[in-house]
Amino acid sequence: MCSVSFVELKPNSALLDPNFDGYKLSLDGFPRLSLDLPSPLYTPPVPSDMKYSYAECRTFLLFNSLFEDSFSLNCVYFVDASFRVNQVSCVFSQLSTRQVFTIPALTQESASCALPPRVVFSSTDTAVVSNGAQSVYFLETGYRSKPDHGNPSWNLLSKLDLSLPGCFLWYSICVGEHRDFVIVYESFEHCKKERVRLTYERVVVKSGLSTSVGGASVVGRSCPDMVSVDATGLYLQVAANSPFGQDSPETSAFVSTQVKFTAICVEQDHTSLSLQYKFEGESTDIASAEIEKKSLTVKLGETLVHSGTLVDSVDPNQCTSSFADSVLTLALVKETPGLTWTRVVEGDDTVQMPAEEKDAAEVGAEGDKPFNVEELELCDDMSGSDLSQWQLFRLVDDSLQPVTASRLHSHEILFSRVTLAGEQPSLCLRHDVDALLWETTTENLPSNPWQHAMTFHAFGYVQASKRDRKFISCTPSCQLVALAECSRRVLLYQRPEHIHTALVNRNTGRRVPSVAKQFVLSFDTNQPIQGMVCYNDYIYVLFDNVVHAFCLL
Repeated sequence: MCSVSFVELKPNSALLDPNFDGYKLSLDGFPRLSLDLPSPLYTPPVPSDMKYSYAECRTFLLFNSLFEDSFSLNCVYFVDASFRVNQVSCVFSQLSTRQVFTIPALTQESASCALPPRVVFSSTDTAVVSNGAQSVYFLETGYRSKPDHGNPSWNLLSKLDLSLPGCFLWYSICVGEHRDFVIVYESFEHCKKERVRLTYERVVVKSGLSTSVGGASVVGRSCPDMVSVDATGLYLQVAANSPFGQDSPETSAFVSTQVKFTAICVEQDHTSLSLQYKFEGESTDIASAEIEKKSLTVKLGETLVHSGTLVDSVDPNQCTSSFADSVLTLALVKETPGLTWTRVVEGDDTVQMPAEEKDAAEVGAEGDKPFNVEELELCDDMSGSDLSQWQLFRLVDDSLQPVTASRLHSHEILFSRVTLAGEQPSLCLRHDVDALLWETTTENLPSNPWQHAMTFHAFGYVQASKRDRKFISCTPSCQLVALAECSRRVLLYQRPEHIHTALVNRNTGRRVPSVAKQFVLSFDTNQPIQGMVCYNDYIYVLFDNVVHAFCLL
């Protein structure tokens, strides 16, 4: 087992601007190109009898239906209702579309639990497509950076069948000189059990056959915000509102029906919990507790009363127990200070938690909720979770071992973005009022992998005030960050640009050397925005029946 090294994300003060003067609304417009889709966009069916958590809605129902190609920056892709992958490109100021691949139809049984199909690009001439059910397709696309944007239709290299009812493809990369793929996907069955499983799998494609040559998985409690693999295929990165770790055998809690008792958490602070087991009736037996690192067992005499796996590790050497007047009192010392426990035993609510812990659980379940103007001052306390982590795993003997992690706490995860073709995506986090972009530096793996690369001034404050925000992204050059609302508007925020004319702030008398602008892209429709992709030259916005491209040049 590898030991985990926790690192602190330290912003580069040279990239911060405490004197930032805000964004100035610009009335300048951008040339718009529009194209009606040849067939309606695919939209995932939503069973009326199924309940979704907020995190699941964001991953599975509010996902970006427009897929970007970080290797070419010329085209975008979408899947229509007939499961055809369509390419949209802009040539000579005109939008055009063509069908490049057709995903085989799903059986009725597979379609009932399938997740949205995904298109992920592994290299300059390969792609991986998931049908959202049990199949992953490895495709040869041709060199998409050429003027003809690759092959007219993509060639199927191989197909891989997964032993799952549904999967959500997160990431894919080609490693080595041959057709060796590394894919990372999320399984559907575990999400409905409040357990999210990320599976890392290495696949060799040769002579039309795909062979899995190794794999591993990690599990967590929330859907991840960012997943990536480095160029060597050895390191997996995960950023989520709860940590991922090794899968442990399923253990069910035991609660006695013969002994009547009540269990409550009397007090909880940053370092410990105080529990009380109150036994009813008259008994001469003495209650005792066996406290181990990850388990708790309570007995009354020789009768087992309550047992199960603790939600987090404790220090058994510092934990204490005492029994008097039919009350067993336990003091559990946390091994992770600052972590708020919303229950004591995994999958069991026998121990009643204080009301404030229940409220904290409800807040945590909301994920990255939007805030109105009155709530902005509370964002730093509520937008992040005590469990949020950015983790780095290394593949060791067919298992993913955590080697480096950073606790994000109140640093809300805003979005991730590939800024350089072939590199891992950078992660944008909220730091107070600013939004900071953190990139992974391969030369520092695994000791200090994350470096502050760019700052979007005051954008952390700005995005928190947008109640209807749906998608956030930035251009690969990081000169502009875009926020798409649920419908009708996309807001653009441009980083400060140097101005050559003399401009003076009337209130302070200080000369203004640069100006940051805000632009508004409006749409005369109430249809929901289904996808958005930002390139350096164009911003693509997708609706159910039309796609728009705005020229930024």
